[in-house]
Parts: sequence; structure tokens; C-alpha cells
Amino acid sequence: YSEYRKEEDGLRGIDLLSSVDRTQIKSGVICQILEYVDRHYAEKLTLHDLAGELHYSESFLIRRFKEEMKLGFSEYLTRYRIQKAIVLLRETNKRTEIIAEECGFLNAKYLNTVFRKHVGCSLREYVRLLR
Repeated sequence: YSEYRKEEDGLRGIDLLSSVDRTQIKSGVICQILEYVDRHYAEKLTLHDLAGELHYSESFLIRRFKEEMKLGFSEYLTRYRIQKAIVLLRETNKRTEIIAEECGFLNAKYLNTVFRKHVGCSLREYVRLLR
């Protein structure tokens, strides 16, 4: 039972972006990217589109993002979206299809697959642990 409680407490406080310290970011370009992700994470979003929007080359953004953030843009975006899904799972009773759509995932099945990979349990298991 105590192991179960530790696991439950760990899942409640999960933060997939804990390795990202936004206060240490010095580059204006990275700040622009993070702000853009904050506003548009629910949309189809690629670094190619972002490069055009911010008027930088894609290779420059890839290199710069990896240097400062210590992870790739796609991985950051996925973690960001999952973190948003976790908030919605905790704070609302929305169906997983709605949460997937609001967080920028193609569908609930894909969200569940990605969620399991990053969090270690399915959406249903996570919700059950929360309740």
C-alpha cells in the first residue's frame, strides 16, 4: 500500500518540464519560441512553421533550441502538451477526446500512447489515481 501511495503521489506532482528552467534562458529567440508555443500549442505546430513566423532559418532554430533547452523542439512540444493535458485531467471532467483536441494531439488514442510513454501509465489509470 505504501508503494502504491508513493506512486500515486509521484504521478500527482509530475512535471515533464522540470528540466527546463525558463528563468535561465538568455536568448530572445528561445523566449520567442516558448511564447509562441504557449499561445499556439493546441494547433498543428512545426519548427518549420515557426521559423517562417519568426523569420529565422529552421536549422538555426533547431541548433539554438537544442543548445539552450537541452532537448529538441518536438520533445519539448510533446512534453508541454502532455503537461497541459495533465492539468485538464486534474481540474476538469472533460472526455479524453476533448482534452486531446485542446492540447494539440491528433486524437485520444495518440494522446494515450504518448501519455503512457512519458508518464508511465494510461490516461484512465492516471484519472483513477487522481480520484
